[in-house]
Amino acid sequence: MNSDTSTDADAASEPSSPWQKSRVLSRRNRRPSWLRRNAAVLGRTAGFGGAERADEGKRERAGGLPRAAGPDTAPGAKALALLPRAYRIAFAVNTALILFVFAEPTLHRLVQGIWQRGRFPYTWTLSLDVHALAGFAFLIAIVSQASLGARMGARGRLRRHHRGLGRVLILGLVPVFLTITAWAIFDRSTTIPPEKSNIFITARPFMRGALAILILLIGGHAARAYLTIRRGNVRAHIDAVLTLYLVAGGIALIRLLYFVAWMIWSRSPLSVPSMFFLTVALMTGVFVLTFALGGRLRENLWGIAIFLALVIVLAVTGADQIVLMNPRL
Repeated sequence: MNSDTSTDADAASEPSSPWQKSRVLSRRNRRPSWLRRNAAVLGRTAGFGGAERADEGKRERAGGLPRAAGPDTAPGAKALALLPRAYRIAFAVNTALILFVFAEPTLHRLVQGIWQRGRFPYTWTLSLDVHALAGFAFLIAIVSQASLGARMGARGRLRRHHRGLGRVLILGLVPVFLTITAWAIFDRSTTIPPEKSNIFITARPFMRGALAILILLIGGHAARAYLTIRRGNVRAHIDAVLTLYLVAGGIALIRLLYFVAWMIWSRSPLSVPSMFFLTVALMTGVFVLTFALGGRLRENLWGIAIFLALVIVLAVTGADQIVLMNPRL
């Protein structure tokens, strides 16, 4: 009797239709993946760093958060939630600097139809208008991207928008902005006579090289930001984006130095190459201070070294064009 009952129960438990059989098979097929996930957790608990980083990178690229973090890699939300205060301050100050420096000439262009800073008008070229439009698009995009990233820890659904805008920024806006900037540099340094130029007064080949260094650094760190996030290294990705933004802010910093000089002496006693070297010194100090306060100086020393090496090469190759004091004074 008992055997008959058990036989009837087993028969009843067997799938009786193809649909039920497919459900049973699908559940069975999911079991190995479940076991693999638990095996990965056990491996991380045991301290296998290589498996941890590989699993972490896969989860980051798949849109999920890794369950553990290595020394240089952290889950996206946690890494952004623990974003050093020095990084936030540097980003905010850099944004305020850019808006302050470029607000006046932009308002002059919109209201009066000319580009002008203080009492110094700029000779109009189409490349300048296009460069300004691309610059403001780049600024809006990177500030929006940083805002989305900073809020990802509290609202995980923003992760998709952060990644989508990041692809637009790195693969679209940055290359377009750099191309337009290069066009504006060479266009304005060749079509505007020196007596009507505010920047390319002397040593035009040197200044082209100086601005080319800025373009090269922005492009290089944009590529670094893309590659590091593809590998799941969120902290290195944040370092790259911040460096990119601070380098772009160097263009505003040299303008600010001119603004201060004009306020004090009505004209700058330093030549454009001298102002460039002073800007490089200040930017180096900002890099060192920001990354040191953020606990990431060692990981970013190589980037600072490359920056200084490029400047040294430019100074050596263009030494015959460098004039320290402004010849107009």
